[in-house]
Amino acid sequence: MNGKKDYELSSVESEFCFAIYFTERSLAKFFSKILKEFKLTFTQYVTLLILWQEQKPVKMSEITSHLQLGYGTTSPLFKRMGKNEWITRNYSPEDKRKVYIELTEKAKKRSSMNALKNI
Repeated sequence: MNGKKDYELSSVESEFCFAIYFTERSLAKFFSKILKEFKLTFTQYVTLLILWQEQKPVKMSEITSHLQLGYGTTSPLFKRMGKNEWITRNYSPEDKRKVYIELTEKAKKRSSMNALKNI
């Protein structure tokens, strides 16, 4: 063994990793403050952006794929968004395994708001 620990990073890599970490944390705080008044998380907001862009119901699997998350994460996310009247979840009449996510009237009215446009 060379005496060097496997997890040690060079100073450049270390600084780069910390820069990414602190940038992500700063952005998360920033967006949280803006979205707090709408009772939205950043992931919920991104979900709304997808739906606002599509302007039609979108399969739950497509949104899950866009977000690069698993169903175990997005299913509760959609449930909370439904409870807060941002979306509705509708099952396909042809195939009950397909769930479509659709904007509510409240969310459609807020599409022009786009909380982050004024940044």
